[in-house]
Amino acid sequence: MKISQCMTAFPHTIAIDASLDSARRMMLDHDVRHLPVLDGGNLVGIISDREVELMDSLLRNAQAMSSIELAFSRVVLRFPADEPWQNVCREMIEKKGDCALICVGRQLVGIFTWVDAVKMLLHEGR
Repeated sequence: MKISQCMTAFPHTIAIDASLDSARRMMLDHDVRHLPVLDGGNLVGIISDREVELMDSLLRNAQAMSSIELAFSRVVLRFPADEPWQNVCREMIEKKGDCALICVGRQLVGIFTWVDAVKMLLHEGR
């Protein structure tokens, strides 16, 4: 099965100049733990709920430094939409990644997380 068949399509994204508070609110509102980060429409990284909480605790009184630009990861696992889902899981294990971003060319089309992987395992076991 291709990763495009088991990913979360059209994930919520956030702009690189957004605040940590905006990221937190978006994650809570949409019940997600990862947000791909865009700079002028281009995918540049990802921010997780853990990074938001860590930076928030470190910068609690530094409002001017509360941009997600200080917190997001530029190291992102990316895969084409036709990649087999098992290959994505293997790479996530090897790289200790929480999620992978799925692209068609340079266009972000989905996100695959460990929750999606567990769902696939449950489905495969039927």
